Amino acid sequence: MEILHKNGKDNVVADALSRKDEEPTLLVVLVVVPEWVNEIRSEYAKDPEIIAITNKLPDNSKLEWKNDILWYKGRIYLNSNSKFKSKILKKSRESLLPRHVGFFKTYYNARQSFFWKGMSRDVQKYVAECDKYQRNKSENIMTPRLLQRLNIPNQKL
Repeated sequence: MEILHKNGKDNVVADALSRKDEEPTLLVVLVVVPEWVNEIRSEYAKDPEIIAITNKLPDNSKLEWKNDILWYKGRIYLNSNSKFKSKILKKSRESLLPRHVGFFKTYYNARQSFFWKGMSRDVQKYVAECDKYQRNKSENIMTPRLLQRLNIPNQKL
């Protein structure tokens, strides 16, 4: 193997070692922040519960304050009286299919990205109050089997 040095324009295929230092360029990263994130941040500023939690953050390893959002185990933490709970539950119930999903699917969908105290109870209440779900839900009982014949009486009763 022989290493040959080629100067300037003779070196047509330049590799990383032969390149000259270039001026640093400015790279821009564009991040789109949904409007509801800003609304959650404004809720945080007004809520004494969130302020008390953020003051005690080093004591609790499950909570994290990142980009002015409080996170609980990688999910957005909502305060107990947040107006976004109903919006989140409504979106969690929506599915590509034309049916309404029950408690477990709604809870699973909401729990993927959000957390609040009493979440399970709120999801149960929301599903129970949904008129469409109550009218269209299927029953979870066993299918009826063949009927058993009754004995024919020998005399009148």
